[in-house]
Amino acid sequence: MDQVEIKVRRVLIDEFGIDEQALQADNTLTGGLSMDSIELVQFALDIEEAFDMELPDSTFTASMTLGEVYESIRGLTSAV
Repeated sequence: MDQVEIKVRRVLIDEFGIDEQALQADNTLTGGLSMDSIELVQFALDIEEAFDMELPDSTFTASMTLGEVYESIRGLTSAV
């Protein structure tokens, strides 16, 4: 597990109360993690704060898996 996964998991556990067992890479944000549209926006804001960066609009979509979230953040942080 790298720093991206650790930080994302920490946000999901601490800010959204998601059980660590649910944090499987193939779970979608709205399906497996049961986030609604407002929580998706808050999640993006929390990630911006955790990684000290600004995310492009629509970085995270409802159908994204947690694994795709990790990869998206890795791509954005490596570009900085």
